[in-house]
Amino acid sequence: MEEAAIELSEACTLQPWISFLRSLNSIAERYGSECAEGVFEIFMLNIDNARAAAHLKELEAKLELEKELTARAEERCRAREKELRLIIESDREEKGGQEPKD
Repeated sequence: MEEAAIELSEACTLQPWISFLRSLNSIAERYGSECAEGVFEIFMLNIDNARAAAHLKELEAKLELEKELTARAEERCRAREKELRLIIESDREEKGGQEPKD
């Protein structure tokens, strides 16, 4: 039963390719092998374009994440800078506004 399921899965996976190759064969018979080669090249370019588009979407998502993380880090830096300024001002007030002597 498991073998039959695997065989069916493989057949379903290969079926679009089998149909495509049969179509290419029909094109070659009707219009010649050069035309079939051209159709195949266009098909492969479409696959390459689809892969490139998927990769571009991944890169865009990573860029958006980087922008968000950078914005958060900048906000934390500004908040920390504000805290440090308040600490420095408070320290100066406690010392009577005098600068330490070297």
